Formats: sequence, C-alpha cells, structure tokens
Amino acid sequence: MSSLELDAHPDLCIRVEHVGAERTPLLIIDNLLDRPDDFVTYAATECTLSAPTDMYPGLRAPAPQSYVEVLRKALTRAINEAYGLPDLELCSAISYLCVVTARPGDLDPVQCMPHIDGTAANDFSTVHYLCSPKYSGTSLYRHRRTGYELIPEFRHERYRAVLEEELREKPWTTRGYINGDTEMFARIASTEVAFNRLVLYPSNALHSADIGPDFAFDPDPRQGRFSVNSRIQMRSRGFKPRPWFQG
Repeated sequence: MSSLELDAHPDLCIRVEHVGAERTPLLIIDNLLDRPDDFVTYAATECTLSAPTDMYPGLRAPAPQSYVEVLRKALTRAINEAYGLPDLELCSAISYLCVVTARPGDLDPVQCMPHIDGTAANDFSTVHYLCSPKYSGTSLYRHRRTGYELIPEFRHERYRAVLEEELREKPWTTRGYINGDTEMFARIASTEVAFNRLVLYPSNALHSADIGPDFAFDPDPRQGRFSVNSRIQMRSRGFKPRPWFQG
C-alpha cells in the first residue's frame, strides 16, 4: 500500500449548530481536505476494506496517519471554542475508512437503534462524508422515556436499565436502520451529506446513520456511502480538565 500525504483545505468553513433540549454543539465543517478526490481514489485502489469484528454495518480500513494530523490541525481550535474547553489538545484519534454495506435484514437489533460511541468526557466522534449527496447523513436522537440525548458515564447505568426494561415490555422486532422518530426515540437533528463535509458531536450523543429504503449498498468507495469515521480524545496538559457537559 502506498502512503498518502494529506492536508487541510485552505478554505475550510466551520459552523456550529446547537441541537436538542441539551443544546449540544454540532460542528459542521465544509472543505475539510485538500485534494479529497485523491483520497477517494486511494481508498478504492490502495486499501483493503473488510468487515470489522464490532457492530459497524459495513466494510472498514484504518485511515493513514496523515489524516489524523489533518484532524489535529483543523479541529482543535474549533472544539475548544464550541465546547468552551480552552487549552485542550487533540490527544489521539482513531480513524477508519468506512462503506455501509450491511442490508437491513442482516442487522442485529442493537444495530437498528441509535447508539453511542463511548461515555468518556471530552471525547468526540466525527463523520467525514466523501460520497455523493444522494446519500443521507447522520442523525442525533433523544431517548423518549429518560429524555436523554447524551449518555455520559453518570447516566449510563440508568439508561441501560430503562432501555432493557422497555425491550422486555416490547421486544424490538423490526429489522432495519432507524431513519427518524420511533416509539422509543425522537430525532432531534439531522445532517445533510455534502462531499468533503465533516460533522462532529460528542461520542456520548445518541446517533445513527440515515440509511433509507432506497439506499445503494455499494462497496466501492467511489460509488457507495464512503466516509471516514473517527473517535477523538481531547485532553489537557498540566491540569485535570472539566467535562464540557455535567448534566
């Protein structure tokens, strides 16, 4: 596999929307990468995307280290400002090239409802769309019975207990991607796909990709719903940071 050097676009555009009852900052960054078409070609011709061992519904491959450096350069200040967390640095990031390929009938029930990527304070998730706008984006959700939109560690035990109680009362039998309001979850925000757009939200926000009934499950990054999905840790040097959200 050949290496690929990446850089942030000189004209990237950042905006912030505050969504839901908890007014969670949602970062939307357009023109993230310089030469994004080269990155798509790299994914299609130089990478081996394969099925992961976790619950991701498709194919995946690690992103090059130069991509993490783009995130560090482009996002650190934006996260500091949007979440009121001065002096935090992008400590680490795990990034994967991703293509959704799992069809609705092949999903486990847990893949059919919104999820979180973790409960740690000051961790963030990103989806960087490198696909056609014909695909839908990513939505954030509220769990109706608890009212939770964010599941930090201090809420996690109660959320799990209430969710398990609901599923005992009424088992989840529908096989398919969530794509809007249900009895258990309400959609509070939805992002639109634009080529070379990245969206960022807390990793403990309930979220799910929007996979509609006419979705094309194409494994080719040049044709399918190709994105780079990342989990970012923001940490400080010299003092213990406070979490941006304390409930």
